[in-house]
Amino acid sequence: LEGKVAGISYVDDSQSVICSVTSEYDERSNMSELEYIVSGVSFSQGYQYNTQGTLFSEDTVTPYTMGGVTYTYDNFDRITTKVIEQNSIGVTSGFKNTISYTYKTVNNATSPYVSYYTSTVENSSGATSTSTYSYLYDSKGYIIRITKGSDVIKYEYDMYGQLAYEKRGIYEYTYTYDNAGNTV
Repeated sequence: LEGKVAGISYVDDSQSVICSVTSEYDERSNMSELEYIVSGVSFSQGYQYNTQGTLFSEDTVTPYTMGGVTYTYDNFDRITTKVIEQNSIGVTSGFKNTISYTYKTVNNATSPYVSYYTSTVENSSGATSTSTYSYLYDSKGYIIRITKGSDVIKYEYDMYGQLAYEKRGIYEYTYTYDNAGNTV
């Protein structure tokens, strides 16, 4: 496809290829496959899209693991569920992480803001662990608090919308920026 990078190689000082990356695209110009070769070892990632062109699954294969990610969306094209699965090749170990997103409503209207995020991890023996995070936003849409059980993370922003302060339990962090917006 015109204008798309199909491959790139990185070489060392002696011009020997140490890493190469190739990509393929579907008829809608969506990336459909990405392959990495690092020191002769191949890793690949495949992508599938629905009829609207929205990503609905990713598959990853390495010499050691294989797995994937699947996505479901609501009528507003917001991710509602993300399922991550990974299994080790040749041994019985792996995990499945099901993440669910609940979105905030404002005056009975939908919003792009996540109000709850729930992650349920299941290991290969069937044991599960669930964590739920809740999000609070200020009037500009910036996250000002994330809560998981009794754990709370607080954020404050400067007049430019840059993170200025973060508090995680007993730990506090202050951020300052130069004129270009880089942290200093």
